[in-house]
Amino acid sequence: MRRYTFRDFYRDAMDYVLLNLIFIMFVALGAFVTLGASLKAMFFVSHRLLDREKQTYVWKDFLRSFKEDFLQSTLVWLTCVALGLLLYLAWTFAFEQQNIIVMVSIVATATIMLVYLMYFYPLLALFEAASFGERLRNTFIIMARHPFTTVKLLGSLALVVLLFLLFSGTIIVSIGIFAWLWAWHLKKPLEPIIMALSEVPTDIQLDKET
Repeated sequence: MRRYTFRDFYRDAMDYVLLNLIFIMFVALGAFVTLGASLKAMFFVSHRLLDREKQTYVWKDFLRSFKEDFLQSTLVWLTCVALGLLLYLAWTFAFEQQNIIVMVSIVATATIMLVYLMYFYPLLALFEAASFGERLRNTFIIMARHPFTTVKLLGSLALVVLLFLLFSGTIIVSIGIFAWLWAWHLKKPLEPIIMALSEVPTDIQLDKET
């Protein structure tokens, strides 16, 4: 394997900065409705950037992934937004009533939703599924099997959010940092699936990267 040089690091860093800016542009132009599809596309590109054997074109690959399964990406995102609004209303009521049990339940539910999205979009970006329901079930299965990875994902997200809150100007790099951490943490859990699918005959290949 070729030695990783400073030139490689600089190129990768600029790719992630570009990915960061493209993500912000697509989300802003879509009035946040396109956030789901943008998250999916961001993970897809970041995942490819980790594989140094693949040629990655940030803009082209982002756009391709953004358009693929756009309806599913958006449907899941808007569903989570609706559920989030219901949770917010429930939180407001529980806070006024000082109902600690309900408040803790709401926080737990919101956390599970967040984690689910961090697994759902990578699976949507990389793999086909026989049905939408199967894809939802597969996400729950993968999420349940990797609790330590989940902790790392939440920690990475918290770190990046904290960085942005302390220094708002880091928004030009903070999303890209999370994209790299997101793909890095999920590389090991998803690698066995990718390897297994790489052995499937071409006519029934499920990996979208081929």
